[in-house]
Amino acid sequence: MPFKIGGKNLLIYVILLLSIANISIILDIPLFRQIFGLILITIIPGSLFLKLIKLSDLDFSEKFILINGLSLSVIMWTGFIANLLYPIIGINDPLSTINLLSNINIAIIFIALLSYKFGDFTFSFNISSIHLDNSTLKTGLILVLILNLSILGALITRFFKNTTVSIIFLLILVIFIILVGCHKLVTHEYYPISIFTIGFSLLINRALV
Repeated sequence: MPFKIGGKNLLIYVILLLSIANISIILDIPLFRQIFGLILITIIPGSLFLKLIKLSDLDFSEKFILINGLSLSVIMWTGFIANLLYPIIGINDPLSTINLLSNINIAIIFIALLSYKFGDFTFSFNISSIHLDNSTLKTGLILVLILNLSILGALITRFFKNTTVSIIFLLILVIFIILVGCHKLVTHEYYPISIFTIGFSLLINRALV
């Protein structure tokens, strides 16, 4: 079943996602702040920039890495320019949460508008094209387990002062990384999503404690 969205509808979705991320970060809502903050920093800018330059003939791994790289580049340049220009106009704290968040929002909306005007501003997804082989299922289940243990361990540590689950999470994470490094568990096309999940799990575990 194909799913496709573009044009003004996609702009609305981008603004809606930005709004949710902003509210989560400003109000410091646990878990939501980390999830939507990560999406805001590592996915949205790069995805829109990729549409702007019309670079779509890539496999999942290449696209995932490029999206993350472009996103971080946009964020870093946004912070750099703000840090350079804001003191000139009398703003002495250009990298505060509110200022930085405002700059990131402006940059993302600007890229979205450019993509809408000049790029391939559509996202499509075909569920029927997904083929779940044993390797995909195995990798997916392991990554979901790691993520769930990360959240569960952090919550148990926070509310019950018991670090057992967090220790189990870290042990499983270490074993997983070793097996991946030895090419025993995950094929190379799943390296980007594995690295992303590991980083996100550590972030969530640390943030929720």
